[in-house]
Amino acid sequence: MFKHLVQFAAMVAVVGWARGVTLAGATWNGQPYSLTMPTHISAIGQASTGSINLPLQHDSACNISVSVAQAGNEVLTHAGQTLTTYYKLTGAALQGDADATWVTSSDFLTHVYHIASTGPMDTLTLSVKATVPANSAPPAGDYNASIILTVTW
Repeated sequence: MFKHLVQFAAMVAVVGWARGVTLAGATWNGQPYSLTMPTHISAIGQASTGSINLPLQHDSACNISVSVAQAGNEVLTHAGQTLTTYYKLTGAALQGDADATWVTSSDFLTHVYHIASTGPMDTLTLSVKATVPANSAPPAGDYNASIILTVTW
């Protein structure tokens, strides 16, 4: 029987890049973001999800890419143990680019999202899902991941 509680925190770093000397720009309001999943895992095979709204202020169409500072940062980890980690980025401004289903953490890093609108404010929702393997009980603790969302235009 699995008796440990596994807690989660996914840090989301966001970056808005300037484009030369023009006035166009983008700003993530309220950054940096921290997402804590509200339900703790207490059983083998159980999953937990959480989401956070990311307000983006912009005055031109832009792209959002996903990256990490160090390889493996996209996976929820604690004391050398990992959980199966999935992501979704959604929002009306993403039009056809929004994730319809959960994306593996490694596939999420390859996504580039497009926002065709000129704002002035769009809200995207980042969702994270962690799953404990069906055949093992990871140690209790706070599992962390850290991703970077970069806006370019």
